Order: sequence, then structure tokens, then C-alpha cells
Amino acid sequence: MEYDVLFWGNRNDIPTLLSKSNIFVLPSLLDNQPLSIIEAQITGKPVIVSNAGGLPEMVKHGLTGVVSLAGDPQALCTLIHYLMEYESYRKSLVSSA
Repeated sequence: MEYDVLFWGNRNDIPTLLSKSNIFVLPSLLDNQPLSIIEAQITGKPVIVSNAGGLPEMVKHGLTGVVSLAGDPQALCTLIHYLMEYESYRKSLVSSA
């Protein structure tokens, strides 16, 4: 199965982009409490974050989102693929968030 992944840099139309997205991924190596996670959850998107900084405090793995190992692209790819494959799991994450 193929997926489109787009890296667009800084944008001013985040609500529009989120509305067209299936999931929100924030694979930071260092981050504290970014509003982007809250914005994604408010718009009903399941989130994948890394276990860096304060991200695991914002997202409880398997309950309100999914936490990946920071700096491990294979683990991140596996989680992205899993969320894309299992819509019911995505929906459960969104409803718990």
C-alpha cells in the first residue's frame, strides 16, 4: 500500500491541512508541549509523537495517541502504517483524546 507524505514547511493554513489529513505525526527529537498536538486532537486526528521531551506527557501511548522511539524511522514507519491500516484503532484514539 502506498501513502502520500508531504513536507510543506511553514504554513498559514493549518486548519485546512488538518481537515485533509488522516493522521498527525510529530517525530521530534526535542519538544516540550507543542500546541500542534492539541490542535490535531481537537480536529479529530489521531496523533503519533516521539518519546522526546514532554511529548509522552501529552499523549498516552495506545490511549490518546501513539508514541514512537525518537530517532527511529523504522519504528515510526511501522506505526504510521498500522494507523493507516486500522481505521477503528484511529477512531478509538481520537475518541479517547
